[in-house]
Amino acid sequence: MHSTQEKSALLLTSGCAIAWLESALQAAGWRVHSPASDFGDRAQLERDARRLLGEDAPDLVLHCHLPEDAAAIPLRDTGTAQWRHGCEAPLRRTLISLQVAHALLGNRGAIIGLGPAFPLNGVAGLAALGAAVEGQRTLVKAAARQWIGSEIAINWIALKAERLLPQLADVPQLGRLDIGGHGRRPPDAARLAALITALAGDPGLALAGQTLIADGGDWMTP
Repeated sequence: MHSTQEKSALLLTSGCAIAWLESALQAAGWRVHSPASDFGDRAQLERDARRLLGEDAPDLVLHCHLPEDAAAIPLRDTGTAQWRHGCEAPLRRTLISLQVAHALLGNRGAIIGLGPAFPLNGVAGLAALGAAVEGQRTLVKAAARQWIGSEIAINWIALKAERLLPQLADVPQLGRLDIGGHGRRPPDAARLAALITALAGDPGLALAGQTLIADGGDWMTP
């Protein structure tokens, strides 16, 4: 049963800097739970999440899975080990997170994925990470399509890469595009928390499997 007293969010994340968003969600009135997990055991993750949540189902499940040591590597130098770590592992953790999220939510609530925006256009040297993020967005679309008959809002928010992976701040290809109009800043944590709050409510049900680019205008794609 969903609590009517306080909004409850479950964060299923790995490899990404997310503490800033957790604090912003708490400031916006969310009770935030974040189970410790290596995302290797779906059943154990679900049990751990249920222990944290108590009797109530969450109103929101937020998921973000990225490789902890993401770095720019030329495509020709990306070996099997780097591909498995940088692409396949985050995809597997995303699949498990979506499965657990649906089990916990029942037939109402919101599932929101987060990832960097740059894979929408592609960046040289970040092929494994870009493929992982695009694969994650595809999983979100598949989940939204499969569960479209429920009252679960399932969508994706693309952020400035450094929000989630601070170590990529110095990758030159990820800088603001030199096409004019540089006056707008990326949204701060409070505005992103407000966007997530809106998508986790009735407005989110107007969308299904959609990608919202919330990076202040660095990347503009259809």
